[in-house]
Amino acid sequence: MRSWTSVAQATLALLLFAAPVQASDWLVFQSDRGFSVDYPAGWYRLDDRTESLDIISSRDTLTGVIIGKGAEMIWVGERTDVPAEGHLERMIAAVRMDPADEVISVERDVFVSGEKDRCSSISSLTQKIEVGPKTYQRAKHILCPVGARLFIIATWRWENDPPRADTPEIMTRIVKSLRVSP
Repeated sequence: MRSWTSVAQATLALLLFAAPVQASDWLVFQSDRGFSVDYPAGWYRLDDRTESLDIISSRDTLTGVIIGKGAEMIWVGERTDVPAEGHLERMIAAVRMDPADEVISVERDVFVSGEKDRCSSISSLTQKIEVGPKTYQRAKHILCPVGARLFIIATWRWENDPPRADTPEIMTRIVKSLRVSP
């Protein structure tokens, strides 16, 4: 029979490790292109660029590869080379043109906010990408239009790695925190 002390310790450990990420565990990225976004303080910036945010969940990498086993990478930036209108359909068509790649799922126009400096809606494309012979990554691209501007929040991981349990919460926080300066 377990003692109350061991049950209390186990319960406390569960609460500590299962607790959602607190506001103090986040940093703010300010782009020189006029947008800002929150990102988890425990993730690592890949560079000091100010036009987009590249972060990774672990510093462990493989030789010549950015994403190590069990890690995920997130990119947040603006697509200035394409119009926001119809971009999801163009992405789907591009994936389908490569027989090695695969569309896993598509979500269209989920309402996010009525505020003019935030994502008005989001659409997403989850895909399997061949990055080498029989080597695949799983990627999710969230398209976030703000007025006529198009922002992408994307995450990548190795196909055979299980998704991190906190990634959906992190992606939701990033999308909700994205703000565009007037």
